[in-house]
Amino acid sequence: MREPLSIRVTTYALLALFVFMVAVPLFWMVTTALKTNKDLYEDFTYLPRHPTCSTSSGSSSGTAS
Repeated sequence: MREPLSIRVTTYALLALFVFMVAVPLFWMVTTALKTNKDLYEDFTYLPRHPTCSTSSGSSSGTAS
């Protein structure tokens, strides 16, 4: 026997809320990683204007300083 419609709607609404709560921080991390410092602090946009894989530390040796 199938569940009532209200239970199915509630289940899918909670599932959609969970997916949204997981997807937004992941989107934020990816877009922040691709932005330059100028994009981060001066010109706010949700998507990077000029995506880059380089970081501002200037060191890629893998050692913490």
